[in-house]
Amino acid sequence: MQNFHKGIKGVCIAPVMAPIVRATYTQDHQRLMHFADVVATGMAEGGGDSPAVVLRNWLIAGREKGLSSRIYGDRNGIYKKTTIALLAYIKGETIQHLNRRDIEEEAFPIPHDVKIKKEEEAK
Repeated sequence: MQNFHKGIKGVCIAPVMAPIVRATYTQDHQRLMHFADVVATGMAEGGGDSPAVVLRNWLIAGREKGLSSRIYGDRNGIYKKTTIALLAYIKGETIQHLNRRDIEEEAFPIPHDVKIKKEEEAK
């Protein structure tokens, strides 16, 4: 994530960073850093980087068009789109758009999260 701090306005924002950071508990750190770098810079190395490029293009298009948060997506919508892109990247999928898929409420849970513990105890 070395280039993330140098990113374009509207791309390197908290709802984009949050799923990436949460994924560090369970996913390969080098791959996550590569995903973040592609989102920040747009410099892809192959077809496997398409989810990061699609996310970046979607974020830039929304910012450049000056779309309202209702159309472009509120922070929760951006978080979900980032999660969709990150899951596709981790699975090695090539995507062309960020369709809303059925994703878990939190695809990248944090270990020892109080909310998660309460849900597990309830089961």
